[in-house]
Amino acid sequence: MKNRYVRYSYEQAIEKLEEMSSKMSVPEDHVIEKLSDELELDSMQIKIWFDNKRCHIQIRMIFNMIDHFKEDPDDNNDDSNSLDLEL
Repeated sequence: MKNRYVRYSYEQAIEKLEEMSSKMSVPEDHVIEKLSDELELDSMQIKIWFDNKRCHIQIRMIFNMIDHFKEDPDDNNDDSNSLDLEL
């Protein structure tokens, strides 16, 4: 049984994915295939990584907004910042 040559370490693969996500949050299929070949990962793994990355960014933005409202309660009373919810 031959040892499989690993071109990228886990850390290097993450760095490459982070680099690509800073350029495009939703890569096209040909970009995913290129990354899949280059990193020797399944294209579905690449797609899921990008989906998770976008989700983490959205969650971080939400928490940043919550922190902003907690830090400056005077701004929270401004009607322009209010949300109207209808049930």
